[in-house]
Amino acid sequence: MFGSFNRLKNEQNSMTEDEIFRIHVSFGDWRLPLDIARKDEEIYRKAERMLSALHAKYRHKYEHKTNEELMLIAAFHLAVALKKRDFVESTLPLAERIESLGKELEALLEKPEKD
Repeated sequence: MFGSFNRLKNEQNSMTEDEIFRIHVSFGDWRLPLDIARKDEEIYRKAERMLSALHAKYRHKYEHKTNEELMLIAAFHLAVALKKRDFVESTLPLAERIESLGKELEALLEKPEKD
C-alpha cells in the first residue's frame, strides 16, 4: 500500500537539492507544505485541483458536514476511483487474450474443411 510513498522517499534521498523544491498545496482550509521532485510539480498541482474540486462538490452537497468530513468523503471517492482503475488494469490483459482467442477461433471456423 505504501510502496509508492517509499519509492518517492528513496527518489528524494537520491536527488540533489536543485531537483527538489517546496510547494504549498491547499485543501479546504488546510495548507500543506511538500518537498517534491521538480519534475513532478504538475502532477501535484493537478492532484491539488482535483481534490479541491471534489471538496467543493461535496461541500455544496453536504452543507452540514465539517471540513474534515468533506475531506474524508473526497479521499474515499478517490480511493474508490483508484481501485476501479486497478481492477480494469488487472483484467485488461485477460480481456485482450480473450479477444485474441476469439479471433483465432473465428479464423479456424472460416477455414474450409479438408476431406
